[in-house]
Amino acid sequence: MGKWPSYFVTAPNYCTRRAHRLYGEKVIVLDIFNMNGADSPRSVYTDEGDHTDGPCGWFVHPLRLLGMVVALFLLSLPATAATGDFPRTLLVDGRQLPIFATAEEQLSYARSTFDEAEEKAAALKAIEAIHPSAREQAGMAALELAFLALGDDYRLVDKNQYLLASSSYLGILEKYPDLPAIAAKALWYLGWISCDLAADTQQGIRWYQRLIALFPDEKLSIVAPVPWLTIRPADPDVPQHVDYPKTILTWADIAHLEIIRHAASRDRAWQSFEAIEARAGEVFAAAALKVLVERYGFDDKSERLVREFLAKPGVDTNLKNDLLLALSVYRRQTDGPGGVQ
Repeated sequence: MGKWPSYFVTAPNYCTRRAHRLYGEKVIVLDIFNMNGADSPRSVYTDEGDHTDGPCGWFVHPLRLLGMVVALFLLSLPATAATGDFPRTLLVDGRQLPIFATAEEQLSYARSTFDEAEEKAAALKAIEAIHPSAREQAGMAALELAFLALGDDYRLVDKNQYLLASSSYLGILEKYPDLPAIAAKALWYLGWISCDLAADTQQGIRWYQRLIALFPDEKLSIVAPVPWLTIRPADPDVPQHVDYPKTILTWADIAHLEIIRHAASRDRAWQSFEAIEARAGEVFAAAALKVLVERYGFDDKSERLVREFLAKPGVDTNLKNDLLLALSVYRRQTDGPGGVQ
């Protein structure tokens, strides 16, 4: 059964409806009554005491009877019952949350889709309370909790919201300076909030520069949303672990790209581009070049680099078309009707 009983009966009968009343919609069900096959009729008791008799009549298979006894025993347990020292749920901000055996599972649950932001926030807060030694998972949860402060759509954020989010990211930076995966991301968000939400580009660039100085080699992690379907009994032979594969890009690369977007001078933008060109892949360098020419326009150096990229085989089609269009517009403006078409 694991650390807490979690098996209930299936089908629209008394036990199932009682299970849903006690435990809500997220219940695990096993068809322990239908011993004749999934499609065969069965005897069903409703919570009003009605009885629907299938071909088996009133006969109850011994295994069916045993399953009924087990199910009723499990349903008789209180919702907050514990097995050993492990309670099934934890109350956080008025929300009853399930407890999982590992911090990775707890974080996966918190990252799943919730109908209410308040419930998701409670699930994120619960990770540190339930697994206090799992600092990396707690830090990742804190990052997502800080982003929730920006509301449902960050494009509609107000000053109080982005100040609250900034304060949360600062707290994360102070609490997890020894965890680069956490601290680097907190610094990037501080820069992004300053530049894009608070319109304070100077402060934002300072945050980006601090990120580059402190964590020049910390790579981005790919963390996909985890769909929450139902709890299922785990395969004991398969280790339960949330994997965070690394990309070839670093947080410093992304910070340099943001500096190109917001730098006050072309020279400063070129410095960041050259850093990207020396470290990141060819495609990302071309994307950074596209941002640079859109922000500052073409010069001889950028035109040469764009032409070099366009001449390479197998380049990204969308990026190639964007650069070709930008170059075509520039040449028409420079040379008149006889420019590059």
